[in-house]
Amino acid sequence: MQYFAGRKPNVMDISVRTILTLALCAVFLVVGLPARAVDCREATPDSLHNCLSSDGWKRKHTDDGLIIYSRSHSDSDVREVLATTRIRAPAHTILNTLTDFSHYTDFMPGTLELCEQLHHDGSDYWVFQQLDLPFVSDRYYTIHLQAKHNSILPDWYVLEWTLADESQYQRKGSGQRVKFNNGYWSLREQPDGTTQVLYYIHTDPGRLWSWVVDFANSVAVPDVVNALKRQYETSGNEGIDTH
Repeated sequence: MQYFAGRKPNVMDISVRTILTLALCAVFLVVGLPARAVDCREATPDSLHNCLSSDGWKRKHTDDGLIIYSRSHSDSDVREVLATTRIRAPAHTILNTLTDFSHYTDFMPGTLELCEQLHHDGSDYWVFQQLDLPFVSDRYYTIHLQAKHNSILPDWYVLEWTLADESQYQRKGSGQRVKFNNGYWSLREQPDGTTQVLYYIHTDPGRLWSWVVDFANSVAVPDVVNALKRQYETSGNEGIDTH
């Protein structure tokens, strides 16, 4: 900009330039930065359904205290799936179960053939999983998981993951590598000692029609959550209805 070409700037010039700069910054902040997405993991059990509904989630079905939701995704033909339930166990106990990867094949659904922790660094885990799928070729992947503890709500834990991109943790399995796999477990302990559990997954094994993947995920998600619940039901504790 040639505001001051050939002369010394005065106070009025500097004020004009300052106002223009601030105006441009304001436009960038308003237009250039996206609004924060709704995070229904922060919702209480009583407000969870309304929060999910306002965020585009559609309730699909309810079965024995387990509620399944799904919604479309702007960057994929495959739908996101979310399950919510309550488990009669402390949140930290459930987190310990979910990070005990060597025992996944003992209780997770039968398609999980191998689950191997490749590396552990503090709250970060790199885990290889091999799936044995019926009717189609097998799938495999390495995911990077992070366990997070909410400092404001000490009884709230989140275990979230995505495909690992570090070359040293890549491993060749049987079949083909999945296209993407993003998800989380949210574990929020309640005053009555139960834990509100949210399980979110958005995954695509690749080379399958989206409706086939959606159907498979709608079956697999309840199986995974119920497998986790059974770990505590077998010791005399049972999941409770979430209405």
